[in-house]
Amino acid sequence: MTDKSTDEPIFLVGSERSGTTLLRLMLDHHPKIAFHFESEFLVTPLAGGADWPDLEDYYAMLELDRSFQERPFEIDQSLDYPQLARSFLDQRRKQAGKPIVGATVHTDFDQLPRIWPNARYIHIVRDGRDVARSAVKMGWAGHVWEGADRWIEAEQAWERFRGQLRDDQYTCLRFADLVRDPRGELMRICRFIGVPFDEAMLAYPQSSSYDAPDPSMAFQWKRKMDADQVRIVDARIGDMLVRRGCGLSGHPPIEVDQRQVRAFRRQSRWGRARFRIRRYGPALYLAEMITRRLGLRGLNRCLVRRMNAIDDAHVK
Repeated sequence: MTDKSTDEPIFLVGSERSGTTLLRLMLDHHPKIAFHFESEFLVTPLAGGADWPDLEDYYAMLELDRSFQERPFEIDQSLDYPQLARSFLDQRRKQAGKPIVGATVHTDFDQLPRIWPNARYIHIVRDGRDVARSAVKMGWAGHVWEGADRWIEAEQAWERFRGQLRDDQYTCLRFADLVRDPRGELMRICRFIGVPFDEAMLAYPQSSSYDAPDPSMAFQWKRKMDADQVRIVDARIGDMLVRRGCGLSGHPPIEVDQRQVRAFRRQSRWGRARFRIRRYGPALYLAEMITRRLGLRGLNRCLVRRMNAIDDAHVK
């Protein structure tokens, strides 16, 4: 039988590049909380379907999932899908020897209640201009217009999802507040979780590559994006930024028509391709693309594993 603490986990949700890793490290350093990193593999197969996914397909997906493979869990093939997903968090909790478990989920987090109806949620939001800039830097987009996609999708998903939750099931914080007053924000988060604040939460720089929180980590777009880029992102997400208390940049507003959007998307595709060719090399890049389009699954899986290894080396 699954432990109650695994039946009521804490999920950290929000866009990628929104400070989820920083907050996850803080939470994981609490002596009573075990927090797993990116765990979209728990729910991605559920998106868009009413039925549980085929388990053989799920096992195959896990073989190529970078987050799962970084710290692979035991896959008990006697379990059904929801039981297996719950078992992964239970393994994480037991490995850490802590009573409370949680995980970060950036996408499809609206599917989590299907497996954990009693879960609670911490929603973190960062200025969308910082997220768009960072997505380009990571090679996920080749233009800031498309770089804002992940932020838009996550924030719109949260707006829809929040209405399904009780008030005591979620809390929200802004990345800017976390780096400005980490102790105060962590105390508030700990009250939500039901544990006392512990100074160990701020000791994560001793065992990770992340520096101590610094207010300059927020609103980097003001120093690192040119005016044209800022105006483009403002034109796309200005209303959402205002609703989240971020405000507009103050630059003269612009209107973006569909012709420009198509041009931005083309620039982004070429930008992503150039990034991937630089990282993986032309041969591996083309081989993966061709085998994927031809449906050569076995060969493509080998190539994806090689790409994952290259990505892991860059992260480390």
